[in-house]
Amino acid sequence: MAQPLDLPSVLIFSTIIHVMLTFLLGVFWRSSSHSIGFGWWVTNEALLTLGSFLLIAFTVAPHPLMLIVANVAFFAAMPLIETGLRAWFGQPVFVGMGLRWGLAAGAYVMLLLAWITGLGFAERAIVFSVGTGLQVLLFTAFLLGIGKLAPRLPIRIMLVSAAVVLLVTLYRIVNTVPALGMALPPDQGLLSVLMIATVIAAVLRICAMLLLLHGRVESGFKQATVQLEQRANVDSLTNLYSRAHFEASCNQLIELAHKVRAPVCLMLCDMDDFKRINDQLGHPEGDAILQRFASLVKHTIRKGDIAGRLGGDEFAVLFYGCDQTVARDVVERLRRHTAEITAADGRAISVSAGLVNVDPGHCFDQAYVLADQALYAAKANGRNTVVAREPATV
Repeated sequence: MAQPLDLPSVLIFSTIIHVMLTFLLGVFWRSSSHSIGFGWWVTNEALLTLGSFLLIAFTVAPHPLMLIVANVAFFAAMPLIETGLRAWFGQPVFVGMGLRWGLAAGAYVMLLLAWITGLGFAERAIVFSVGTGLQVLLFTAFLLGIGKLAPRLPIRIMLVSAAVVLLVTLYRIVNTVPALGMALPPDQGLLSVLMIATVIAAVLRICAMLLLLHGRVESGFKQATVQLEQRANVDSLTNLYSRAHFEASCNQLIELAHKVRAPVCLMLCDMDDFKRINDQLGHPEGDAILQRFASLVKHTIRKGDIAGRLGGDEFAVLFYGCDQTVARDVVERLRRHTAEITAADGRAISVSAGLVNVDPGHCFDQAYVLADQALYAAKANGRNTVVAREPATV
């Protein structure tokens, strides 16, 4: 009857786990555009799977070549994992990896020499364990050095994974040292513990990798959401509020102003003869003028006021917390500075504006109708002027 930790059963279990982890990482690698670095991790898990298969085969039909290839897979694990992490965090993949790969190659060569020179299993186990331990220490140093580049939880899980491997390696060294110089067979119980710890470390490592992927996908989703909101709320040409967002914001501010009994004013303006500019100078020139005017609006209005492009050359500003006298001073300043904007042919640009108080009980739509009437009055008065009108007198 098999013991709870008999080596063949543990090897089969380990192989199954590594096959599953390879498949899982491969699926995410092929299906996600965010899985940069996953290729290195898939390669690592595939090599560990091959190593486990070879160890199973070795227990059935021992052949030295099986152990030679299996040890290549095990010593390549840490450099492959770190290379994947470097790619993931946008660091140079090959720069700085010479020491890691050199250590892996050196440990492997030392193991081969120990085998060729006829050293016993205990001596070979010490060489393998020391090489593995040094690799884990370098990998741990890399994880600790990532700093602010990495989310905390995945890196902590990887550190736990590295700690598991390091502890079981130290445990193996401590239990193997007394057997040095003795022609003893491999301690299958100790090998079973080592393989189980390796599987636990692999599962923890894969969990950390998937958490990294989840975090990046979630970050990309949030960024896309912000961009969509930005496109919906901001006019792409002028970077002022879009009409829909401006109206919604105005209603909120008007409601707040009425609650706290703060004065609020609405201004509408458009450029004089702007259609002629588009017809004679072209729409690109018209767009450039709109952009310069929008920049002027943003630099002229006060902090707490909001501005939006309602369409074409029509702009609006909601003045929060100031009466019509103060608001008119700001609008007049905007009108004067607009004359400093010139078209490609040298003609000066002018605007006409209508300004109204927003009385208690009025919403944006009602204030808009009154401001629009004031704007038409400004046009009728010869343009390049500001007409301020009290809502009650309209």
